[in-house]
Amino acid sequence: MINDEPQAPRPSRLPAASLALSGAAWAAWLLWALAFVLLVAGGTLDASLDVDTLGEGLGSAAVFAVCPVTSLLAILGFILGIRALVQQAPRRGLAIAGVLLALGCLIPYVLLAAYLLLLDQGLAPAF
Repeated sequence: MINDEPQAPRPSRLPAASLALSGAAWAAWLLWALAFVLLVAGGTLDASLDVDTLGEGLGSAAVFAVCPVTSLLAILGFILGIRALVQQAPRRGLAIAGVLLALGCLIPYVLLAAYLLLLDQGLAPAF
């Protein structure tokens, strides 16, 4: 016997995925920032550790680990959130929160890239 009744559509998981990925991007960035503050500003450095070397190490970690991970997570969260909003999925509030968190994570990278491009062209002051 075939059931002719239409089934209710499954709720989309895109809004929750958008919020989760964007939240993970923020968490990764905050963990790196917390490590930086604890090591450098917290005064936990001993005399045998060179502050310049530590700064270069944390900078390298930011460039090669933190930036790509947070950027990728934020871009994925942004795309899933926009897709959920376009599809008018239920729980659109989660999608909006995911998009806003993703933008909050991506905007500093965009501003930094714009500054570096202007600096390369000689149009921005060097600090």
